Amino acid sequence: MPHRACTRLQVRAVVVSLGVNELTRPGSLGRWRRALRVLMSDLRARLGDEVPVAFCGLPPVHDFPVLPQPLRAVLGLRARQLDRVLVKVAREYGIRHVPLPMGAMAADRPAFFAADGFHPSAAGYQVAAEALAEVLSPGFRTGDR
Repeated sequence: MPHRACTRLQVRAVVVSLGVNELTRPGSLGRWRRALRVLMSDLRARLGDEVPVAFCGLPPVHDFPVLPQPLRAVLGLRARQLDRVLVKVAREYGIRHVPLPMGAMAADRPAFFAADGFHPSAAGYQVAAEALAEVLSPGFRTGDR
């Protein structure tokens, strides 16, 4: 049964985008997993099972031009660890994990970063939005793929 506050909204899909900020906070992978499960339980309690949910994969931190080595490599490793947990929790809840389309980004990497070298540019957000839109299209069914 959807949460009463959400019944006024026409929620058609939920995208959960987490990651870069979480990289800077200490914590175990178990704590990360538990937090994701609490989030998903709350979403399901509020919205029911019919609203599609997708986790956006963590960005390729190991490619962030602004980060010096070895920090870039260490944060990149941590991002991949957190992303693997995202994949597992997505499977538990029958939702999608949408990795960023790295093939498109690799072709012209600088174009996908804002001037600060850390945040996505408009082109970077466009690539991510297209990948998410493909998954959350009207034909999307939870548990697919």
